[in-house]
Amino acid sequence: MRVNKAVRCISAVAAVMMIMGRNLRAVCETPEDTRVYVFVPYATDHSSLMTNELKDQGYTYDPLIHKYRDPDPGDNDPGVCTPANFRTLLGQGVNLWIVCHSGVAWGVSVSSYLDSAVRNQEYDRIVPSIFSPDELATGQTTDNFYCIRVTPAAIAAWSTAKKQILFLSGCDTSALFGQFQGGLELGYEWDHYWDESATNAPLLFQNMSGRLNSGTKRRSVSALAVAGYTANFRYSGSLSAGLGAVLAPTVVDYWPKINACQECPGWVEFDCKMDTAAPDYVLTSTGCGVVTGESWNGTNYKLSFGFTSLDTGSSMTVIVNKNYAKSGNNGVKLDHDKVAPNDTAHFQWTLSCTQSACDPGFVQPDSRMVYGLEKLRGAAQ
Repeated sequence: MRVNKAVRCISAVAAVMMIMGRNLRAVCETPEDTRVYVFVPYATDHSSLMTNELKDQGYTYDPLIHKYRDPDPGDNDPGVCTPANFRTLLGQGVNLWIVCHSGVAWGVSVSSYLDSAVRNQEYDRIVPSIFSPDELATGQTTDNFYCIRVTPAAIAAWSTAKKQILFLSGCDTSALFGQFQGGLELGYEWDHYWDESATNAPLLFQNMSGRLNSGTKRRSVSALAVAGYTANFRYSGSLSAGLGAVLAPTVVDYWPKINACQECPGWVEFDCKMDTAAPDYVLTSTGCGVVTGESWNGTNYKLSFGFTSLDTGSSMTVIVNKNYAKSGNNGVKLDHDKVAPNDTAHFQWTLSCTQSACDPGFVQPDSRMVYGLEKLRGAAQ
């Protein structure tokens, strides 16, 4: 059943034809999965630098899954950090924080042991019965733990071409970028220390969640262009694979903005590909006008709509309902003000009949209204 858009204050007139609007500024999308996991076979877990921001944008994270503490003296139990679990995570295409000793020839250390004999016993148990010698190798980390490593060839075979975020916190991890099949890959060009992640991860993810720079650097390509990252921090990925990723959708532009009297075409533009299943539910309205005829454009970034004419002095409020304005990739709901946490508020603005927005000679001032609070007046997108 269709949503009741509004109570009419004036007699209805047929809505005019919709238009598609302007060309999009950029191509960007959300990851395909809302799950965030950490994989820490040894060393202190600093994954909260990534996971806290993603959780606040609507992602899920269980701090007890696929995580390991510092090994105690005599500890030879790798816990859940096993090659099998690592293979499962890569195959699911989830968002990952991976702490590992790494390198192009070594791969990723996924299990840690204090004693080499115990490590060798486990390796002989699973190779070649479960894994091939091309997939796993043994090694010793720089902090004197014995490890089982997943090789670059295995990473290439196990990973997917899904859009995801991969943060590799380890030495020479940027050398592995070519092995992962998809997503935004973040790592280090040479020796890495945890305090470098403590610098880079908050800078990246706080910009992407809008906590820094008032939400103007939410696209990962913009967040990574901000000054302040350590010299050896590197990233990889194409626009289609995730470089232009955003964590949650937001409204970047809309029309008309303030003034509207006669029926005229309108649109709302989002910053990522949207869920197009229910266009009639994305917009609602209150006041003296009714939103009609919603339809998505060909790229699913822009929603066109019409509305009934307003009498002089009357107004209507257009509401972008965050329960239906969702990412087309992972279903994350609209971030109404571009700043985490992603709360329950909708995005809305008010149109008043003072001068027709359809007059091509009329240039409207830029004003964004979020529940009656003016936001980002005149701010560039």
